[in-house]
Amino acid sequence: MEMNKANDNDWFRISANADGTQWKGKCWYIHNLLKYEFDLQFDIPVTYPATAPELELPELDGKTAKVYPLNNNVVFYPHPFSFLNVF
Repeated sequence: MEMNKANDNDWFRISANADGTQWKGKCWYIHNLLKYEFDLQFDIPVTYPATAPELELPELDGKTAKVYPLNNNVVFYPHPFSFLNVF
């Protein structure tokens, strides 16, 4: 992580609450010399590490296709039930 910061390759900054159960911060992506920056938040589930945290980008909620698990893959669909057409 220190090497990424030193080489300007880092892409997020986060901090936790006192318990370490809720995390918030910023993440960013640079495309065509434009920097896109988003709020990032997630909670550590009680069943961690058996259950992975769900990363949230609140600013993109409702603006992008949703992500759904399908046959051990992550897939994007614009409507929650449009993946039913693939069966």
